[in-house]
Parts: sequence; C-alpha cells; structure tokens
Amino acid sequence: MHRCLVLIDGQHYPPVVERALEALSADGYLVVGAVFLGGTEKTDRPPDLAMPVGVGDPSRVLAEFIQTYDPEVVIDLSDEPVLDHRKRFELISVALQGGVGYRGAGYRFDPPELPQLTTVPTVAVTGTGKRAGKTSVAIELARFWRDAGRQVCIVTMGRGGPAHPTVLRAGEFSPSIAGLAALAERGMHAASDYVEDAVFAGVDTIGTFRCGAGVSGETDIHNFAAGVAAAGRLSPELMILEGSGTAIPPARTDAHVLVMPIDIDPEFVAGYLGPYRVRTASVAVVIDSGSDDAGRIESLKVVLSRLNQDLTIMSASYEMEPSLPVGGRRVLAVTTAPEWASHQLVDDLRRQGASAVEVVHSLSDRTRLRDDLEAATEVDVLLVEVKAAAVDLVLPWAVDRGIEVGLIHNRVIVTGGTDRLVARIEDVLAKR
Repeated sequence: MHRCLVLIDGQHYPPVVERALEALSADGYLVVGAVFLGGTEKTDRPPDLAMPVGVGDPSRVLAEFIQTYDPEVVIDLSDEPVLDHRKRFELISVALQGGVGYRGAGYRFDPPELPQLTTVPTVAVTGTGKRAGKTSVAIELARFWRDAGRQVCIVTMGRGGPAHPTVLRAGEFSPSIAGLAALAERGMHAASDYVEDAVFAGVDTIGTFRCGAGVSGETDIHNFAAGVAAAGRLSPELMILEGSGTAIPPARTDAHVLVMPIDIDPEFVAGYLGPYRVRTASVAVVIDSGSDDAGRIESLKVVLSRLNQDLTIMSASYEMEPSLPVGGRRVLAVTTAPEWASHQLVDDLRRQGASAVEVVHSLSDRTRLRDDLEAATEVDVLLVEVKAAAVDLVLPWAVDRGIEVGLIHNRVIVTGGTDRLVARIEDVLAKR
C-alpha cells in the first residue's frame, strides 16, 4: 500500500469524495489524512471521514500533515475555484520541500533527487535564473572563507561544463584574458563558471556539465556526483556547490543561499515553483541596481517572508573590479550587464581613476557584439567579463588593434558586510 494524503474541498459533495477515497484504496493507496481546502457550495463543513482531516491555512496544514503522517505522495482531488493555479503550485512546493511527490488529474511532480554525496559541510548557491548573481556570491563567500584561513573549494555545473570533472587548483594558471586563452588552446571551455571562480576567488574549483533543468531546478543529465568526489579528494573543510541557471546542485546540502535580481518578475517568486526555491533556502540575497530600490526590496521581502518565515533576507549591489589598473586610461568595458546598469559601471571605473568609460552590453549576443565593438571609440584598455565570447571574439578584436585586455568581475557588496551573510550561513551549518 502506498501512503498518501489527499486534498479535498467543499465544491464536491461529501459522498463523491468518499467514492474517490474508495477508488484510491482499490488502487493500492492507504489514505492517511486529508487536508480540507475550503469551499462551501456543496457542504458548509469538512466531511466526516475515517482519517484525520486538517483545516486551516492549506500550506501550513499540508506541511504539518506531511511531517506527522509521512506520506509517499499528495493526491489532489480539488479543483477551481477553491484551488487556482497559483495556490496549487504553492502546495506542490510544500510537498516537494517535504520530499513528497504530488499528483493530480494528468500531472505529477516528484521531489528533486538530492543524494548525500559528501560528509564535508556544503553550501548551495543557486539563482532564480541565468545571471541572477550566484557566481558572484559564490566567489565572495569563497574569498571570505579563504582569507579566514578555511580550506574551501567550489564545485560548479554548467551548460558549457567539461565532459569529465575538471579540477583547477588555486594559482594554477594566469588570472588574465591570456590565461583564459591558454585554457582554450588546451581544448577547455575557458568561460565556464569554474574558471571564473578560480580566477577571481583564488580557490580550488571543479567544473562539471549539466543539460536541461526542470521546473523545480532538477537536472538528470550531469556528472555532478563525480565532481563532488573529485572535490573530496582535495580534502576541503567546506564545499560551495554552485547552481547553473535555474538548475540546483543535485546533492543534499547543509545551507542554501538563493540569489535573485531586484527586477525579478514577482510571479517567478510567488508563482509556479518559485515558492519551492524560497522554502528550501536559508538566505535570500537580493541584488539591487544601485539606484533607489528600497521600495522594491521591501515589497519583495514581504513576499519572501510570507513563503518562508525562517528566511534571512539580505540586499547587495555590484562593484566593478578590474584586473588591470585603469587610472588615467580610456576604458572600454564589455559586459553582459543590462543597459540600466551602465551608469553604475561608469561610476565605479571613474572612481578608480578612468579618464573615460564606454560600455558595451552585448557580450551575450555575438551578432550584436561584433557591431558594437566596431562602433567603439579609441580606448587604452578593454575590460571584459569571463564569458565564451570574450575569448572567441573580444580578445582577437583587441589584439588586432593593439589594445591591452583585462578582466572585470562584478563583485558583490553585501549590505552590512559579507561577514553578516557568512555568520548566518555558519549558524545554519552549526544547527545541521
């Protein structure tokens, strides 16, 4: 018999609900509890059933029933208008967080497989999407722990990751565009996150690949487990497991940092399976745009706190960190950052002494990038992010023109200090 919880409502006649439960029993299910979602069209009270019936806030009651009755699956016997799509996805998120599957008429969601791959303390850094800022946050955490004398390594996965887990030891190669080109000449994808982490964090990194990501962040085509095993052979005290796009690290972790931009569509936080990501996080880091985002951050905090009352929410911003001195020089910065971030980029480099700053935002669009580079005015130094197009297009363009090339890193500046973020993570680790 498969243990299950059922979701029922008052839009169905109680005898119909009872017949549905009998059908489930005949199909091999043991119904250990029911959550009454409301609705008064067919009844004004929860039905009297031969199992516990929970009433109240559906998300809270479902979470309590999962913990109490240990089901294998939640079976949804409800319907609109009691349970609309957003409410349904929030309940799916509750079930997945509890490690329980969720199914209804014509669909099924299973919790991501998160095996225990290591006994070393692990911190997941994930994002709500591509370029949310997770790599920058992972680098900032690794730097902090490195400077504190901790032996830390980062395991990444990416759509451009290596076929076999690849280890880059701290200080193994030149942290420069030339160093990236040398890696590319060795047949390596020089713009994977593990390379960027190695360049800017100065710690051991391991690169793996993944293909695809489901709505809960699960990916089943990857070599991540082998990457964690390779990391374990380096004897670290702490591992940072970095997500990729919307994909989460396919491993059980001890703490979880969720990174999101301030301009994220609220539907991606409160709708779909956004609640699952929020509910499984220990800390949320919201990257603002450097402008007056106080109101937007407060609105986002309300949504995040409703979904996860135990979540610590912190804000952060970016600061440009060039690998070359820019004092008195005309700078061309080539980036994936959106147009609205241009003013901050310019201000950062101006504060560091650049005499003039021009910004190209098309590093992730190769067709547009070629035209933007040709339109650039005379410059003394070109700064570019660690991306595939940096090696393939930007470096050859600059070399042909005799322009010095350096790297730029979007350093995360946590409001109140990185030590606050680390203290919260370490508190979670200590409890685990």
